[in-house]
Amino acid sequence: GLSNPGRYNRAGSSHYYFTDTIEGAKSEIGKHNPNRTIQIAKIKPISNIRMIDLSSDVAQIKTLLRHIRFSKDECDIPRAYLLPNYISDCCKECGIEGIKYRGSKVYSNYVTWSSRYFDFMNMIV
Repeated sequence: GLSNPGRYNRAGSSHYYFTDTIEGAKSEIGKHNPNRTIQIAKIKPISNIRMIDLSSDVAQIKTLLRHIRFSKDECDIPRAYLLPNYISDCCKECGIEGIKYRGSKVYSNYVTWSSRYFDFMNMIV
């Protein structure tokens, strides 16, 4: 009955992950559930959010950002999520309410700790 650990959340702590394209949502969900039917909901913003942007090209930035983007294949899950979880904890402590991070070259991902910034519009898929 508890949520699994995620890139920016600890086990048992639910966060809201979303992306800016339908293909990005399919790709992200497919990584975790490759043989399952997925549902995608469209959301719309309803208020401003203080969000840190970690989505820039890693070739141009410091080692810390390169390490918070480990894929599942590059290391085991606890190590892969250790730094991102620390980053989200620091953001929460500083009053930052979400994180934008790179999903691929064609879409960005987002995470926030509350649903108060958006409304569900309808199911897409």
